[in-house]
Amino acid sequence: MLPDFDWTTKSYPGKILLFGEHTILKGTQGLAIPTRQFSGAWKFKSNAQKDTRLLDWYEFLLKAQEDQNWIADLDLSAFKEKIEHGLCFESSIPVGYGLGSSGALTAALFDVLGRNKPQDWQRLKQLLGQLESYFHGKSSGIDPLICYLNEPVLLSPTSLRVITLPNPDTSVQLFLLDSQIPRKTGHLVNWFLAQCEDKNYFDRLEAEFIPLVHEAILCLLQGNWIDLFENMHHIGWFQYKYFEPMIPNPIKPFWLDGLSNDWYKLKLCGAGGGGFFLGITNDLPRLQQANPFVLPLPLHS
Repeated sequence: MLPDFDWTTKSYPGKILLFGEHTILKGTQGLAIPTRQFSGAWKFKSNAQKDTRLLDWYEFLLKAQEDQNWIADLDLSAFKEKIEHGLCFESSIPVGYGLGSSGALTAALFDVLGRNKPQDWQRLKQLLGQLESYFHGKSSGIDPLICYLNEPVLLSPTSLRVITLPNPDTSVQLFLLDSQIPRKTGHLVNWFLAQCEDKNYFDRLEAEFIPLVHEAILCLLQGNWIDLFENMHHIGWFQYKYFEPMIPNPIKPFWLDGLSNDWYKLKLCGAGGGGFFLGITNDLPRLQQANPFVLPLPLHS
């Protein structure tokens, strides 16, 4: 049994994939950060009402431990005991937005119940993916890893590295645009993979778009904000032309306006299709006046 401690003293952030959406499936780099403006934390209901979602997860994990390939080591008896006493997970992370709502919950569970925690991050990612598989059927483990580490991570299909982001620049500001549309990513991923079967499409992706993704990550890591602004213009143009089904119709006029002006740019944030979109602007107050669904995105807590 784990030591009994106050479960409610810590919060767990959501996550945002800034760059590498979809193309990380084809071997590109990706850059993901925790977003502490959306988070979740363990709480106890005063009426000790049992959380049925947590009970179902407990039953899933109990059965999963019988699998010979299962590597997650959890104190499930402590989990069941806390559920009986009204444990729940209260979160401000919107569901269906690609912000890691289930990743934060998975990270929170492993943080308080995990035993024999691996120091190797690839192994940790695999373990967290097993826990999160309850929600998605299959999980890469990336989302809960970002939420667990609470640090920016540079990703590739074979490696990951915790990084330090540069200090923000007052000349430009990253922002999130709330589309007000929940999303499901499965059909968008399938659409993208099907497009990649077309040699012309994939050649254009390799020749034009993937270099833009790598350049954007480099600009951000170097704090080269002016070039990042220009780079995101080209990313936004390419995505509008070649990722068009991932941009909801209500977002398209705002997206196109950004391509035609010199004060904000817009791109996909994660899978697209809804949820948040990522942008960059050199005039945040003006942008927030123009669109009430614009939120500043701090890179540091």
